[in-house]
Amino acid sequence: MEVRRAVDGFVLRYSLAAGQQPPDGKTRPDFGKEAAQLAVNYIEKYYTEPGCGRLKEFSRMFNVSEKMMRQEFFALTGRSLTNYVRNRRMEKAATLIEEGMASVNEVAEAVGYTAASNFTRDFGLHYHITPGSMVSRKRQAK
Repeated sequence: MEVRRAVDGFVLRYSLAAGQQPPDGKTRPDFGKEAAQLAVNYIEKYYTEPGCGRLKEFSRMFNVSEKMMRQEFFALTGRSLTNYVRNRRMEKAATLIEEGMASVNEVAEAVGYTAASNFTRDFGLHYHITPGSMVSRKRQAK
């Protein structure tokens, strides 16, 4: 998986760098917007991987400053990079619980958390219910 992520990152960086300079030699004003869109595309593919969503990693991957990545990502999505990844993970976690994945630890791991306690905290903040309570409600509804 790491090799695939590295190759995808390289391809995304190359595609961004290939269009960096227009023929007239001026820098393009939409460079940051493109980097942010590529970051969204990358997140949609890898948000369930542990470590996905680190600003420093994305700014390095797409060759833009952290400030530019932060600003352009927020302008594009209305969320911080970290919040965007967390939101996608919470949506997926709720879906997995609804589909019957019973173990909180399994759900946490499936959505990219290495510590179930961090997952439980984030889930509770997002849905105002613990994942264990949601699993229990799902069982009672059957």
